Amino acid sequence: MARFILDKMEMKLGPLGDYSCGEKWQEYSSSPISHIFVTYHSRGVTSIQFGYVENGALVLSTKYGSIYDDDSIRIVRLNHESEFVTGISGEEWGADITSLTIHTNERKHLAYHGGKFDSPKMRRPETTEYHSGIHDRREFGGFFGSSDCYKLRSVAVSHFMEMIRAGPIGDTESKTHTHWDEKGKAMVSHIFVSFDSYIKSIQFGYSEKGAIVMSEKYGGSSEGHNLRVVKLKHNEFVTWLSGVLNLNDRINSLTFYTNLGKHGPICEPAVNKYLTSFEKEIVDLGICDRREFGGFFGSCDGSRLTSIGIYVSPIPSSSTAAKRENV
Repeated sequence: MARFILDKMEMKLGPLGDYSCGEKWQEYSSSPISHIFVTYHSRGVTSIQFGYVENGALVLSTKYGSIYDDDSIRIVRLNHESEFVTGISGEEWGADITSLTIHTNERKHLAYHGGKFDSPKMRRPETTEYHSGIHDRREFGGFFGSSDCYKLRSVAVSHFMEMIRAGPIGDTESKTHTHWDEKGKAMVSHIFVSFDSYIKSIQFGYSEKGAIVMSEKYGGSSEGHNLRVVKLKHNEFVTWLSGVLNLNDRINSLTFYTNLGKHGPICEPAVNKYLTSFEKEIVDLGICDRREFGGFFGSCDGSRLTSIGIYVSPIPSSSTAAKRENV
């Protein structure tokens, strides 16, 4: 039987820029943002600073980035009574943020768009967007990033959201298993499942900036075992999953369902006269929008995957429903 637990998480959206460079900073406040000050020069953004409304007065944050006063400045003004940040987008070229747009529930604010491209043959970099459907001011968690005394190195947004832990399928009783968590990692492009007579391990591939980033492998070694690679299309996302367990709660089969169909069953159990009893478990919360899928979690030991579940972040219903197949 599927289990459901409410869990609050911080989802980090971004960063735009190189977070590995400079000094890390974070700007979290319960007061509404009314101003965002962005300085820049010919190559890119040099600093960012935030203004909050507290007791009717404007209170300024620390300035993150350039310590010099000869840069140009753009002031983004928000209607703090009704407007709140929902995400950011922009471009980056080398070590510079060459474009920055602040997204809110009411509009898009272009804070900077420039960058110095020395040759006409140099094409502008593609715009990257970071937003996850913030619908309420209370879900906005603030900004974070990195900077040094010369420039803003990176900027990102955090999103506080309530998520439901659905499941897991598998053995939930053992206290010796290693628990793993891929919370907030929703852009799944590949799922690698190794198996023989039962599921041995699982690993995920994520699409990030045009590249595939691999998760850790959860479970036993895949060497010498069968491997099934589930490839999701760019417009495809996981909506639910099901599994078949034997009497020892081993996962004998997994099926991943998406908005476009299903993948599996992977490793269908072989029924014989000595072992005929299997139990099917289903984790289904009716995901109909990519933004509702919040990643996977589960447990494993040194030889196998012992459990798997999914995170779900419900959003207001939309007119688009996911296609379903009968179990």
